Amino acid sequence: MQERIDKALMNAAEHKQGVMQEHLILNHGANTTDLSPQQLASLYRRGVDDRINDPRCLAHLLEQGRDPNVLINANKKWTVLHKAASVGNLLVVKLLLAQDATDIDATDKQGRTALKLAENYPEVQAYINRKTLEKRLANSVPFVPFAFDPSAVEFNPSGQ
Repeated sequence: MQERIDKALMNAAEHKQGVMQEHLILNHGANTTDLSPQQLASLYRRGVDDRINDPRCLAHLLEQGRDPNVLINANKKWTVLHKAASVGNLLVVKLLLAQDATDIDATDKQGRTALKLAENYPEVQAYINRKTLEKRLANSVPFVPFAFDPSAVEFNPSGQ
C-alpha cells in the first residue's frame, strides 16, 4: 500500500498537482525523500503562497528533515525564508527558524537577507532579528574569565 501512495505522490509531483501532493503527504504519509529539489520547492511555495497560505505541508516536510534552504525562486535566488519574510508570513518564518538547518543569513540575487525583505513587517523583522542574535550568541566563543591570583599582585597603598 505504501508503495502505491509513494508512486502516486511522484506522479502528482510530475504533473504539478500540488493539492494532490499535499493530500498524499498529510493524509497518507507519502514518502517525500525521492522528491527533486524543484518538486520540493513547489510544495514549499504552496505554504507561503498568498492565495493558498496553508503551511501544514511545509511544516510536515520540515519535520521529515527536508532541506529548508531550497530555492523556491531561482531567478531571484529566494529561499522559503525570503518569500515568507517578504510577504510578512510570521507563522512560516517561525516554522523555518525553528529548524537549525535554516540559513538565516542567505542572500538573494540582490544581496538581501530575509531580515531586509521583512522591512515592511515590523513583527516579522523583530522575530528574525531576535533569532539572528540568538544564533550569533549560540555560535560565539564562550567567555571564559582569566584566572586571577590576588597573591601575585603587590598592593602598594601609597601609590609609590
